[in-house]
Amino acid sequence: MSEADNVTTMSELIKDQKPKQSIWTQLCESFEKITDEAEIHHAAEQLEPLLSKDWTYSMRFTPARWIERLLEGDPLDWMIITRSLDLRGKRIGYVDADLLSQSPELLHIRHLNLAYNGLQNAGTRALISTDVVRNLTYLDLSGNSIEFGGIEAMVQCSYLSGLKHLDLTGNWVDDAAAKLIANCEHFSNLETLILRGNPVKQDGAEALSNSPYLNDSIKDKWKNP
Repeated sequence: MSEADNVTTMSELIKDQKPKQSIWTQLCESFEKITDEAEIHHAAEQLEPLLSKDWTYSMRFTPARWIERLLEGDPLDWMIITRSLDLRGKRIGYVDADLLSQSPELLHIRHLNLAYNGLQNAGTRALISTDVVRNLTYLDLSGNSIEFGGIEAMVQCSYLSGLKHLDLTGNWVDDAAAKLIANCEHFSNLETLILRGNPVKQDGAEALSNSPYLNDSIKDKWKNP
């Protein structure tokens, strides 16, 4: 099948149909049949108007088999059509976080879930050390034992300025770290900030509730924590 025929087939697959997982799976399988990098990018350009119309970022998830190859360091041009990458519980740690930060495929990702990976401060710093995270709007870092040092690295990272959702559930964000978040201009676009299960006490709550950058919805939750 020629590239043109393949693109036509994929376009017909998603055109005038409600987005659902089975269709996305078929689309990814069809994309895998394109091996030339230039053709992959051209096909993605042809399909993007249809995908951006009805498909949310979370629906455009990275298939499990692609994730395995990504973590092995294989280049995956097919990820140009994906927008969500779920790496929950993959035990990534510092070394793999550093390798992941060098993956240009992350530039296509908008929703990144890295919950329960043992990142700690070092892994968090490694993850945001390059601009591959600059397009993220959703970041879940729950349960990664992130302390003050990791939060300090995050608030210093302008690449995260596009975040709308940040989940830090179950880490070690204390009052000092909460104050860093409260006074971070890069977090002014956040719509949701989740800090459940962190040792934030009165000083931290007051800083969050009086933040000059966080939105009113977030601040209101900390006025009566």
